Amino acid sequence: MINFDNVETIPPYYRGLLNVLSPLEKSAIMRMVTEQYNPDLSADEFFLAVLKGYLLKYRGEDLSPIIFIIIGNLINTLEREVELDELLTLYPDSPELQLFKVEQQFYRGIFEDLSAILPRVRLTANQRELFFNRIPSAEKLAMIIIELHSYDLELRYHSAQDVFTTSADCYGKAESIWQRALQWTEKQPIAYLYELITQIIIQYIHIQFSTVEMNAIVAFYERADIQDIFAKTTRKTTKAEIHQAGAMAYYSAGNPQKAVSLMEKAISNLSHVPGREEWKSGFYHNFARIMYLIDTEKTIELMEKAIELVEGTTNLRSLTDTLSNYMGILIDCGYHSKGKAALKKLVAILEDHKGLIDTFQAYAVATNALALEEPTLANNYLKILRKKTEEDPTDNNMSFYTNAMLQYYVEGEINYQEFSHWAEENLFYITQLKDYMNVLFTLETIAKTEFNFYQMTKKKRYLARARKRINEMFSLLDALDAPEYLARKKIILAALEILAENYPKAEELLTNISIDSSEINRDCHMLKELLQFSQLLKEEKKEPAEISEAQEESPLIQKIASSNGMIFSLLTQVVEDNLGKLTSTIEYIPEPVKAEIQMILLTYHGMGVYTKVFDEQRIDQQLISGFISAIDNFANELFGKEEPYFSFARGEDIILFQKVSEHLNLAMIVRQESFDALMKLHSVTRELELFLEENPIELGTSLTDSSPVIQFLQGKIDEIS
Repeated sequence: MINFDNVETIPPYYRGLLNVLSPLEKSAIMRMVTEQYNPDLSADEFFLAVLKGYLLKYRGEDLSPIIFIIIGNLINTLEREVELDELLTLYPDSPELQLFKVEQQFYRGIFEDLSAILPRVRLTANQRELFFNRIPSAEKLAMIIIELHSYDLELRYHSAQDVFTTSADCYGKAESIWQRALQWTEKQPIAYLYELITQIIIQYIHIQFSTVEMNAIVAFYERADIQDIFAKTTRKTTKAEIHQAGAMAYYSAGNPQKAVSLMEKAISNLSHVPGREEWKSGFYHNFARIMYLIDTEKTIELMEKAIELVEGTTNLRSLTDTLSNYMGILIDCGYHSKGKAALKKLVAILEDHKGLIDTFQAYAVATNALALEEPTLANNYLKILRKKTEEDPTDNNMSFYTNAMLQYYVEGEINYQEFSHWAEENLFYITQLKDYMNVLFTLETIAKTEFNFYQMTKKKRYLARARKRINEMFSLLDALDAPEYLARKKIILAALEILAENYPKAEELLTNISIDSSEINRDCHMLKELLQFSQLLKEEKKEPAEISEAQEESPLIQKIASSNGMIFSLLTQVVEDNLGKLTSTIEYIPEPVKAEIQMILLTYHGMGVYTKVFDEQRIDQQLISGFISAIDNFANELFGKEEPYFSFARGEDIILFQKVSEHLNLAMIVRQESFDALMKLHSVTRELELFLEENPIELGTSLTDSSPVIQFLQGKIDEIS
């Protein structure tokens, strides 16, 4: 007979649960462990075999729900779906097994049965209080554990469906239970409970990336009680997930060094976990995201490891997602030949398995094909993307589609009107999603494209629009104060002021740049020389004799003097280079400061027809209404056809003005021209414009409080305020 400690054969994760069973049940299980010991099986496989035998042997008796929790968790960990179905035929009324069946369905993207199971496993407040005021028993502990499992599933549902409005409330209820449960079991530690609570916390961290400001996630992760729970976990898989969640939090909050350190710890834990290649692939994928702005070669190496791992599985969904991101990174880094190979491989899989083509995949193929100059392929997948989006027009899907169309008119067909239309559409949807990094990149794309039109045509209106978009970028990044960011911002603005011939403002910006960077100081010095030369050129085209001897000896001045277009080229190059370098170093954007809206006014045929005042003490409604109405015709003539919106100062306030339709304009009075104010103006204007397409105002109609357009506008204003 083999000599062994039968307790040691049981996975540590489940030993605490085993200890709360009645002595009779525990003794029967341990006897079967001794009698059936099989060293050829893993600890989880062996314990599952023992418990299945126990349930079959004692079928019909009053068995502890703890046993059903252990066996359900083991089956799902080992991915033995058939075995769970077999047990459900024997124990169809077990809420524990039913909940684990719902969990299995979650992994396959099926969520329909969640609402039915929740009432069966949730306790009332009185029941829970009664449990917590008594000594823990197997039955009571099982009900608390299964209730926590249900909250874990509900949070997973929120994450999978992008339903975040009730996530904080759901997590708050779960935390109130697990806080009491930890106190309740303090004298009898339960490892399973720590692991379950940790999974709930990690799931909520993932959700918070879509709902709260990033520093708040770091603060949540660093909470002393949460770190204490993390310290009590022992499973290598959970340790890896803890480190990964922290890494993504620190990365998103602008601390890449801390993120890299945590991801290295997460990866080190993977070597202790057999199998689970698809799960491991996700770690390398996320590590690549973190390394993207730090080390290009390392990023590509990590992505290739992620692909290698997932290629060994049957999960083509994970493989296509990973290939899509890998392809984008290769193209961004200039590895076009490798990017084409990845694109070819991805398309081959998608064409053989068309069910894998969702909005993300269609978007990835279309946009990367455009970047790789594969127009036929790009057009084919743009059509697919449009169809998928029409079938399911969520904000997320619309953000993919509108961005793809924007890219098409940036890198494919040149059509300024279409480019402008899709730029506004894409900004609307990604702002709705509060996806501020993509807002930044889209604003950069729009600004650079406007700037390209300016370079080609020398028309000042394109320069004005580029400046407008760049100013929107800076208003989005208003909370950033890193010295390099501030220096590049001033260089960009100074170059734009020189191009606009606003020389005093350019000189003011260049005077205050002080940073220990040879590159930035070189650009600053060059701009100062360009500023001097531009001023000389404007003063009646001065003759060479009027240029000072020092200026005449400058190599830059000599170079400019030999070419009429050189000064223009150098200035535009400075703007483009610094804009790209500025955005490439930004890893996190704080939540924009909420706009202080003072008043909103709708004008129709030059008359104020709707007014919403937010600060009665500061705003003279009649005076402001009259003032805006007076400029209404001026605005229509000067800006209506050329500009999407404009702004001007009036005393301490800023008036933002945007055209809705031919005779309808929207004005918003704010304390500061912030990103939030601009996006709210654009959003309300756009939705009002769409409303009017279906509900046009008849010429000569008098708008009153009861008019549909006014009622609609009131609803939208209530949403933003």
